[in-house]
Amino acid sequence: MRLAIDWHLDELIEKQGGFSTTLSYGDRQKLRAVVKKVHMRHFPTELISDYEADRMIDVIAPGTAAYLIRRAYEERQSRDG
Repeated sequence: MRLAIDWHLDELIEKQGGFSTTLSYGDRQKLRAVVKKVHMRHFPTELISDYEADRMIDVIAPGTAAYLIRRAYEERQSRDG
C-alpha cells in the first residue's frame, strides 16, 4: 500500500498548527530528514511520510525544548554559583 502524495502538505500542516509550523521550510525539511532517519527507521517504508514526520516532530519538540531550557538554566546556576 502506498500513501497518496499530498502536493499541498505544507499548507495543510500550516492550518493544523503545531511546533513544526513555527519552522522555516528549510529547517522543517532538515528536521524531517533527521526524524525519518533516526526515529522512524523501524517503520514500514510505506508509512514514512513528511506528514508522519511532522506529527512526530510536534510530539517530541516541546519536551525537547523544555529539557534544553532546563539544562541551560541549571548550567547557568552551577556556573554562577
